[in-house]
Amino acid sequence: MPEIAVSVIIPSWNGKDLLDDCLKSIIQNIKEIPAEIIVVDNGSTDGTREFLSEKFPSVNVLALKENLGFTSAVNRGIEISSGKYLLILNNDIIVLNNSIKNLLDFMTNNESVGIATSQLIYPDGNIQQVIHRFRSLSFTLAETFFIDRLSFFKKFYSERDLKSKCIFDDRWVMGAAMMIKREVIEDIGRFDEKSFTGDEDICFDAITKGWQIGVCKDSLMIHLHRKSSFTDDRGLDYKWIARMYFEFQRSACLSYIKRNPLWKGKVLFLTKKIASFLRLFLSIILFFLTNDKDDLYKARIWGHYQFLCYPFEELLPFCDSVLPAKITIISPSLDVKGGISKQVRHFLESDVSKKYRVSHISTHQSGNKFLKLIRAICGYFEFSIQAFFSPPKLAFVYMSGDISFLRKSIIILLAKLRKIKVLLYCHSYDFDHFYSRSPHFFKSYIKYILNSVEKVVALSSYWKEALFYICGRNDIVIVPPFSPYITQLLSANTKDEESQERNILFMGTIEERKGIFDVLSAFSSIVGNLPYPCRLIVAGDGKEDKVKHIIEKNNLKNNVKLIGWIDEEEKIKLFEEAYLFVLPSYAEGFPLVLIEAMASGVPVVAGDIPPVRELISDGENGFLVEPGNKESLADVLEKVLMNEELCKKIGEEGRRLVKSKFLFNDNVYSLDKEIRSLLM
Repeated sequence: MPEIAVSVIIPSWNGKDLLDDCLKSIIQNIKEIPAEIIVVDNGSTDGTREFLSEKFPSVNVLALKENLGFTSAVNRGIEISSGKYLLILNNDIIVLNNSIKNLLDFMTNNESVGIATSQLIYPDGNIQQVIHRFRSLSFTLAETFFIDRLSFFKKFYSERDLKSKCIFDDRWVMGAAMMIKREVIEDIGRFDEKSFTGDEDICFDAITKGWQIGVCKDSLMIHLHRKSSFTDDRGLDYKWIARMYFEFQRSACLSYIKRNPLWKGKVLFLTKKIASFLRLFLSIILFFLTNDKDDLYKARIWGHYQFLCYPFEELLPFCDSVLPAKITIISPSLDVKGGISKQVRHFLESDVSKKYRVSHISTHQSGNKFLKLIRAICGYFEFSIQAFFSPPKLAFVYMSGDISFLRKSIIILLAKLRKIKVLLYCHSYDFDHFYSRSPHFFKSYIKYILNSVEKVVALSSYWKEALFYICGRNDIVIVPPFSPYITQLLSANTKDEESQERNILFMGTIEERKGIFDVLSAFSSIVGNLPYPCRLIVAGDGKEDKVKHIIEKNNLKNNVKLIGWIDEEEKIKLFEEAYLFVLPSYAEGFPLVLIEAMASGVPVVAGDIPPVRELISDGENGFLVEPGNKESLADVLEKVLMNEELCKKIGEEGRRLVKSKFLFNDNVYSLDKEIRSLLM
């Protein structure tokens, strides 16, 4: 049996009638050529396999279970082929006399030509352009605004005449009738299955390996052009055609971005998006103006809409350099005074954040209710635009309770709509109470939101258990709050032992929940009994007027200093000067300021509440008092202030705990581990 010279590979999907004419013309042309014909059936439902078995028994049929697309089908055909030359044909090609032989002779006589095509003509005899320049920004721009349809542009750009040249090293040919030497496939690999057409890519890859591209003017074939999907007798499958519109756009971008710098890829992608928007707009108008609601208009509308929603990030692995994953952080504005904003700033300043392309969207800001509402609406709009046109791989959502939960739940729903993964970091100080006081229907909504995200992160074991009780998830992880200033505080000097001044430091929002008014009451009751000069430093903002009133009422003007909100450098200085830190809160998430105080070696007095118990063991590395018990608070403050040895011991134990469990790098990398687990 002679060696097979040509393997004819024909991908087909629901093209039974087209195959009839196509195969007859091929068989007529290969009588004198050792050849095989392989039809790769892409999951047809029109009886293609039965038809081929009955009418063309000599044809090899490779039946696929589903429509894998052109490039995948071609590759499956190549796998089972044995010819020295591979002829890839669309099923809407009709081969004219001697065309396969002439094309084969052309390839044989031109050893440098690795890929060649026949000259294609339309059924009316007009020549179809088969050789193209590689896509450029200028041509894409002309295409976008329909300039390529103008006669002067066609004359300038067209290469239909092929008067003097038929071999190229800077062009690509259509895959509708493409002959490839098997050596080329062995040299560069098969068709890129991520591309819908693959012709531009494989020509470019062949050229980079030193092969040339050719057009055989003596080989003519009729191309019915897109009849593979637009067959009249079976009607239009508009979903498949929509996919074609989408894939042609995507493949053009993919081909371009593989061989050009990233910035050019972005410009071309944006230009193609503009083109799709214009064509989508025109298709919608034509659809409503046309009496016959042609499925072709539906296909165009759906196909262009799909491409508009396609994210550039999907193309990044094929760029000249692979960019890191894109993460969007959703939180309050970074200038809001509070724990969440501070945590976001710490994360953004860390080395971990530099591993990703991080953007930030705020849904809350300081100010009146109107400004807060506008900020929330703007946040939803920003995230919606991003989610639909350039979606991140991960939405990193910082959430508290009450209104914060409502705001963030809308973001989460938008993310799920666009299949964006969500990491939810719960920083609430009363999420358990928020849940318990919610009506039944809203409890169901809270459960749904918590169970819809890919990862839930809690601040402590208490909050992990509380969230488990609410939503039943057993995969909740713990990442305590972190601060890059912990290391600096651990190495800072403690209070001068010879100093007689005893400064008590309170740091936080001035409100009832933080226990500041209990501190003022307890302090006023003991300050006159102390043998040492003592001052209470109140750092924070909120209800300052109430603090000033208490100071005046209790004649504490010389003993209490209200200094307002402070920055990190001022905080470190205050810790260095503090003798004792106090925060007898009624409710907390997991107060970072306590960790910072313990890192600085200052003994702490804190409210005896579940999250704080995970940090402080009463009498060992700090002191716990019942929230609201002013007498007990006064007793503990007086005991610590009067006992320097106890104060020193507690401070050292506090520092030891922070060194073992709350170092900045350890905790920020724990968070990074959870992020990476979602990006894998």
